[in-house]
Amino acid sequence: MKKLFLFVINLVFITNVYSQTEKLRNEITEYLKGKDLKAGISFFSFSNGDTLSINGDDFFPMQSVFKFHIGLAILNKADKGELNIEDKILIKKEDLKENTWSPIREINPEGNFSLTIAELLSYSVSESDNNACDILIEIAGGTEKIQKYFDDIGLKDFYIVANEYEMHQDWETQFRNKTTPKSSTEIIKKIYSDNLFSKKSFDYLYKIMTETKTGQKRIKEQLPEGSIIGHKTGTSGKNDGIIAAVNDIAFISLPNGFKYILSVYLTDSKLDYPEAEKVMSDISKIISDYYK
Repeated sequence: MKKLFLFVINLVFITNVYSQTEKLRNEITEYLKGKDLKAGISFFSFSNGDTLSINGDDFFPMQSVFKFHIGLAILNKADKGELNIEDKILIKKEDLKENTWSPIREINPEGNFSLTIAELLSYSVSESDNNACDILIEIAGGTEKIQKYFDDIGLKDFYIVANEYEMHQDWETQFRNKTTPKSSTEIIKKIYSDNLFSKKSFDYLYKIMTETKTGQKRIKEQLPEGSIIGHKTGTSGKNDGIIAAVNDIAFISLPNGFKYILSVYLTDSKLDYPEAEKVMSDISKIISDYYK
């Protein structure tokens, strides 16, 4: 009798959770109707275990979201003693590619200056510097070594084959650096749950994620005042009126203490950048309003 009672209680709990997330899914799906783009969404709550996926298993081009993954590969090497993030790296003029987003190139366009690996990580993740990113890929041993790291820790549906410079040479190359919204949520979950990094590396990653300057009008824009967010964005150019990527992946803590991960990828957008960002911002607000 006791087992039957517990079974019924568990069934009611599961049904309630399902109905609650289905209500949220329906609200987001209704909102997306008529929007001229494809959205991929993955949500996981640390606070109550709720999950939500809309096109969460579909592949999307990452663009600069992959700088987050590159940062993880670098911090893994630091934890293994293969490098020290305080080591200084000489930045040469040939490292500073033109016609690409690069705050470090603004420091000294002629090169021949040094930055620590930690500073390169900050520029790459927090400011999405493309040249800093490609220097870090070299430090990590190249895209194949980065891919192997994620294969070894069991991350599925993540593929990195090209650096920023290579993506800038050809429109189609960006689609080879791909992942799914669920995979993006899973790697953030792993960082918190699987003790992938030392406290020092985790704290530095948290710092540069929460200091991110890009994408202020995406997941972050309509969060309640006092929310904490660490995130990494990705954005493509436009080709024949189509934007291939307006992305953001984030860990969030609402003022009421509710903690969750949200990964949003937008592709095939005929909306302009501000309109696509508004879609993402509204999706984020629907979710935060639901749990605040």
